Amino acid sequence: MLNEIYSPGRRLPVAVPAGVVSGDPVVVGSIVGVAQINRTADGVVTIDTQGVYELTVTGAITLGAPVYAVVAAGLVTSLTATVGTNTRFGTCYGAQGSTGKMPVKIIQP
Repeated sequence: MLNEIYSPGRRLPVAVPAGVVSGDPVVVGSIVGVAQINRTADGVVTIDTQGVYELTVTGAITLGAPVYAVVAAGLVTSLTATVGTNTRFGTCYGAQGSTGKMPVKIIQP
């Protein structure tokens, strides 16, 4: 029997807490992505796990720097260049001196 691909895996349905809307960064376990739809009544969103998205990054950051997600109660509260105990989310494709929207390439940890 041949191994058959279940799904290319780029877009995945995942359960998330209330408050997640389309365009939000999402972290579920070790999977990171951007919500493609608002959270449904049954608590699910579809996330895109690849690509480059314009997202708000808190604080100064340089081109090519890692971007980390700050997660509280299952929700991503911000994206930052500070590693600490945060989850790797992607790589910055720009530079800024303070908080603002930046292109971020999603990188699976």
